[in-house]
Amino acid sequence: MKRGIKFARLLKAWLFGSLGCLSFLGATVTAGWTYRLCRRRIIGYWNTQSGVLELHRSPRWIRGEQKPAGGKWNRFKWLFGSLKLNFLTGIKHVSTALLVTLLPGMMLAFAWWGGWNNSFHKGYEQSGVGPGLGVLAILLMALAMIYLPMAQSHQAMSGTMRSFFDLKTVARVISRSPWGNLLLAVLTTLSGLPLILSALYLSTAAASKPVLLEMPPVEIVAFLNSYYFLWAMLYVFPAFVMLRLLAARIYAKAAWSLASEGKYHHGDLPSHLEIRPPKMGGKWPRRAWKSLVISTAYASLVAFAMQPLFSQFAAAVPVKRWLLHPMVQLPVHRHIPQPLQEAASSRYGHESGGFISWLDDQE
Repeated sequence: MKRGIKFARLLKAWLFGSLGCLSFLGATVTAGWTYRLCRRRIIGYWNTQSGVLELHRSPRWIRGEQKPAGGKWNRFKWLFGSLKLNFLTGIKHVSTALLVTLLPGMMLAFAWWGGWNNSFHKGYEQSGVGPGLGVLAILLMALAMIYLPMAQSHQAMSGTMRSFFDLKTVARVISRSPWGNLLLAVLTTLSGLPLILSALYLSTAAASKPVLLEMPPVEIVAFLNSYYFLWAMLYVFPAFVMLRLLAARIYAKAAWSLASEGKYHHGDLPSHLEIRPPKMGGKWPRRAWKSLVISTAYASLVAFAMQPLFSQFAAAVPVKRWLLHPMVQLPVHRHIPQPLQEAASSRYGHESGGFISWLDDQE
């Protein structure tokens, strides 16, 4: 019976999270739920390390965690308590992620635009502007990606945006877990490759099978909605959650190690935690080794930051994909061109070849 209930909850979370990946609003709720889950997993790890057997259920999606004592207004707030909390948590985490990734993302988009226009107009005197800006953007994005996972795990634990900028604590956590951050960097880099294949499939299908464009626009939109929902269920939502849970586990382990040396403090840590002196000897060799491992992680994230460029060569990437990556800021994965949506809602929506007719009608 318990296994059946647990499976039903898992299935519900999978369905809700996958549906959330199809819109900005839903993806914000999905992100908030994920970071609340990370907080509970971190506390669960600390409880296990201290010998406390306290179970923490996954956060709810819509209803509040505890029923109110009484009152219609309190009951109404309870009905949507978790939905509100998930949304607000998502807003906070997306905002902090954008604070460190928006600038390099915009620089990368402008680098592509500048390089393309320079090539088209043969402006040889400015030939280095686009590539130079692109290289700088890639290096800055990789630097942000080194900081982002542990900073957001730290933010999830405190619940405040201010803790995201606790540079000293976040740097200590990263330094204490170099191998974990290397694993996370490699998996993050690999996680972007299927998304490139997703866009490549659509572009090649449209180019190799022009008959697809002769379908009624309503059917094309329905196909794209089904296509993106399938990707959300099978990849985007599970990958987004797994990367965050891995980051939470790395953070929890590093924070526990630091707390045992008196270098990390949090109200959810057990009060009877034994403080032991840090290990002495071999400081410089350890620092050199950590620097090498973290530098390797940085190199991996440089490859990740370059992926939008490769994706642009494979298929035209909308501007939002330069600024919002499904594995970084917001797990939204759905792009239906605006002209196609307008054609589907026009009088040509149910006609074969209606999209072409609608385009001709616009000229």
